[in-house]
Amino acid sequence: MTAYLGRLLIDLEDDDLVPAHYISVPSIIRSADAGLFAPATGGPYQTPQVMVPLPLPTVMAELLLHNWIQGCTVESNFNVDITSALTDAEERRLLSDRPTRSVQVRWTGLSRVRANRALMSLMRHGTSRMPVPLYSDYTQVNSLGASLKSVYCDPRYRRFFAGQRVVIFDLVQGEPANVEYAQIDNVQVTHLVLLADLVNTYSKGAYVFPLIDAEVSLQETGSFITDTIGDFIFKALEVPGASSTLPTATGTPTGYQEHNGDPVFAPDPYLPNAGYRMGFARAGKVSKSGRGQISDIYGSRPKFTHQLKYRKFTRAEAWKVIQFFDSRRARFRKFWLVPPENIWELHSIATTYANITATGNFEDIEEFFEYVAVVMKDGSIHIRTIDNVVDNSSTWRIDFDAEIAGLVPADVARFIPAHSVRFSKGFMREKWHTDQTCDIILDFVEVLAEGEVPLICLT
Repeated sequence: MTAYLGRLLIDLEDDDLVPAHYISVPSIIRSADAGLFAPATGGPYQTPQVMVPLPLPTVMAELLLHNWIQGCTVESNFNVDITSALTDAEERRLLSDRPTRSVQVRWTGLSRVRANRALMSLMRHGTSRMPVPLYSDYTQVNSLGASLKSVYCDPRYRRFFAGQRVVIFDLVQGEPANVEYAQIDNVQVTHLVLLADLVNTYSKGAYVFPLIDAEVSLQETGSFITDTIGDFIFKALEVPGASSTLPTATGTPTGYQEHNGDPVFAPDPYLPNAGYRMGFARAGKVSKSGRGQISDIYGSRPKFTHQLKYRKFTRAEAWKVIQFFDSRRARFRKFWLVPPENIWELHSIATTYANITATGNFEDIEEFFEYVAVVMKDGSIHIRTIDNVVDNSSTWRIDFDAEIAGLVPADVARFIPAHSVRFSKGFMREKWHTDQTCDIILDFVEVLAEGEVPLICLT
């Protein structure tokens, strides 16, 4: 679908929609050059699936461990350009197939000696690009292989990639010892295979940290809580390019169902320590006119928005969400959302229709909802387009566009609206309280239409 409009909506980060009148755009954007941009209708520009670390600096910053008093925050960001028409049709372009990650730690409760060392280490980060540990994803050595290339540990649910640099060390009286930097050849379920033999020999319990190459730090701050206790905050931003970390998944990750080629994200409604919010967003603008105001609204209707807050996720639970976010490349790829909150009361169901209790306005279903999801007790999900809605007084019948073959009404767990959505933010933030538990917040916005939205140049 092509929308030829004189006015467009240029989508900024966090979905702030700004009207742009008759803008002139370089031809490279209009043509969506394959080397820079990836149209939503095609595959993204593929970078080699191996990391190429930057050379180690001549003088390294001191390796500082995290004491986990304040936790650790990891953020993954995908650079996606979105152009939206006034009809709410949108075209999305992936500017890089790799995420840019950042890690932030707060070192608090440091002795004066450790605080001074932390300051000098941060100063060193202000001199050149430095490798920085991805503190949340460390693992520990179980044993070394006979060739000293195989490091037996648990790399599962952690960001270890082919070509990535790692740091290995023993912990002696709370300080890193026998520090050695190595590069990964490949990642196995039970161990890491390095490109070269280790110089040192490490016993069980030694630490292995994946590293990111961080940009030069322009400013860091610290303070002394008392005359002997220091507090420092350090944030490292990954260098984009061949040295950056890879996405943890491409395509639909394991454990997710699909419908019409898109994965289905269906949060467990009974998951403990999780919160859910639902709302709407309408593209438009409000202009003041004298003592009043004028509202210009765009699109056919408001779009549903959703937010999920996961608290105290285990590493395995968090990894499943991290993979899903990476597979969608943040805002780039759409998917199906089956919300955990059920707003309808199911009266009866058959293979081609369902009856729900009549509540509210009958017109709401036809105007605001396009899809339904039938969630079975065994976990399988059937998504169908709403074909027709019939008012039967006390109940409303929702007809499906296609039969659900073999449906047994007694096996249905939930009947709920489904939404075609994408992530509304270009980043996902993980707040790790320990190396095994974290909080994640996910934000979604409904996708009403997709298509090519050319930028019209009137020059």
